Amino acid sequence: VLAAPEAAGRRLAEIIRTGDGGPGRIRARAADLGLSRGDDKALRRAIADVLPSTYGEERVALAGLFWLTESDGQDDTDLIPDGIPPLPDDPICPAQAAARAWRLALRGDDLPTARALAQRVFTVDGSAGALILPRLTAARTLLLTDDLDEAEVRLDVLHTDLRRRHARAAAAQVLAVRGELNLRRGRLDMAERDVAAAERSLPRSLWHRYTVPYLMAARILIALENGDLGQAGVLAAGSAPAESREGASWGYLLFARALVALKQDRIPEALELFRATGRWQLGRGRINPALMPWRSMAARVHDTLGDHGEARRLTEEELALARLWGAPNTIGWAQLGVGRVVREGRVDRLREAVATLRGTPARLAYAGALMELATAEFDAGNPRAADPLVAELFSFVIANRSSSKLVARVRELSERTGPSAAGGRVPHPEWETLTEPEQRTAVLVGLGHGNREIAETLSVTRRTVELRLSGAYRKLGISGRAELIGLLRATKGGGTGAA
Repeated sequence: VLAAPEAAGRRLAEIIRTGDGGPGRIRARAADLGLSRGDDKALRRAIADVLPSTYGEERVALAGLFWLTESDGQDDTDLIPDGIPPLPDDPICPAQAAARAWRLALRGDDLPTARALAQRVFTVDGSAGALILPRLTAARTLLLTDDLDEAEVRLDVLHTDLRRRHARAAAAQVLAVRGELNLRRGRLDMAERDVAAAERSLPRSLWHRYTVPYLMAARILIALENGDLGQAGVLAAGSAPAESREGASWGYLLFARALVALKQDRIPEALELFRATGRWQLGRGRINPALMPWRSMAARVHDTLGDHGEARRLTEEELALARLWGAPNTIGWAQLGVGRVVREGRVDRLREAVATLRGTPARLAYAGALMELATAEFDAGNPRAADPLVAELFSFVIANRSSSKLVARVRELSERTGPSAAGGRVPHPEWETLTEPEQRTAVLVGLGHGNREIAETLSVTRRTVELRLSGAYRKLGISGRAELIGLLRATKGGGTGAA
C-alpha cells in the first residue's frame, strides 16, 4: 500500500476474490484496507463478485463495505449488481450502520437516526483492530450532525489505533478529516498542523487519486482562512490526477477553487465553478448543505452580478434543506447566506444567523456571522449595537489564535466604534514588554472575563492565569484588575496592539 499503491489495489482485489472466508474475515479486512485509502471502483466490483458466495458475519461486513463505496449515481439502483443485499433500516453490523448513517447524512435526511447509527458503529465495535472505514465514515457523519466533540474523540482513538497498526495510509486519511474538523471549529493552527501531518504520514505522491482532491481542498481552505490568497491561488492552480474526477472527493476541490476565484474577483469563473460543484454534488445524491454551502456561495456571486432573484432562490433553497436536516450550524450558515443577499431586513436576518450559530461548535462560522452583523449594524447607523459584537470578536481572535485576515478585519471594525476607538489612543509604554500569553490573558480580563472562564478559554489552569496577571500587573506598574480593565477599555485594545 505504501510502496506500490496500484499493485496493492490489484492484490487486495485478488485477496477478496480468493479468500477462504474463514473466521479471520480476510476478505472484509482486505476490502477495508483498500477502501480506507481511497480505492473504490475495483474493490467495489470485487466485493460484488464474491458477495453471492459468502455467508455469515463476513457477508454482512462485505455488504456494509460495498454500500460504503459510492457509484457515480449514488441513489441509482440500476447500478447495483444482482446479489447485493439491501441495507437494512436499522442495521447492527458496524459497516452497515456506518453506510446507512452516511447515506442519510448525504441526503440531509433524518439527522437523529444518522447520529444514532454513527454512534452505534463505535459502541458495537469501536475497539482497536476493528474495521477502519466504518469508524472513519461514522466520525465524518458526526461532523455533519454537529457532534464535533464526539467526532474529535473518535478520530483521536482511531488515529492512535492506526499508528499502532502501522496503517499509515489510513492514518493520513484520519488526519485530513481531523483537519476539516479543526477548520470548522476555527482552530486554524491545529487544522494546518493536522493536514501537514497527513502529508508527512503519507506523501502526496502515494495518496490514492480519488482522495488527493480532499487533501488539496483542505490546504486551499486553510490558506484562504489564513488570509494567504497568493498561496491559495497557487494550490488551487495545482493539478490533480485526471482520474480523481471519478472519486468521492472531487467536489471538495471544485468548491475550494471556486472560493479562490471569488476572492480573486474572477467572478464568471467563480460562478461556473460553484455551478459545477452543485452539478457534481447533486449527481451523486449529495443534497445536504452541511457538506458544503455551494448554493449560498453561488448566490453571493449572482448578487454581485445583479441577479438578485436567483441569489434569493438559491439561499432560500439552502435554508429549506438545512432546516430539513436540522443541524444548528447548517441552519445558521444558511441564514447567514440569506442575510448576505436580501435587500430588506438584512440586520434582522443576520441577527437570526448569529443567534443560531452562537451555541454551535462551528466557531469559524459564528465569527463570520458576527463580522457580517457588526458591519450591517454600522451601515445601518447603529454603532451602539455593533460595539458588543466587536468586543466579542476580539475575544474570539484572542482565544482562538485566529488568522491574520480575521484579526485585520476585526481591527478595521474597531476603527468604526467611535471617536475613542478611532483616535486619541495612548499606548501603554510597557505593553510590549508583556509576553504573548500575558497579553492574551490581560485582554480577556479587559473584556470582562473571570479567571475561571479565561482558564477554560485558553486551556490552562487558574493558577497559570493568576501568574500571568501578576506578571502583567508588575510590568505595567498597576496594582490590580480594576486598573487593568480601565487601561484596556480606555484604549479599546487597539493602542496596545492586543488584537
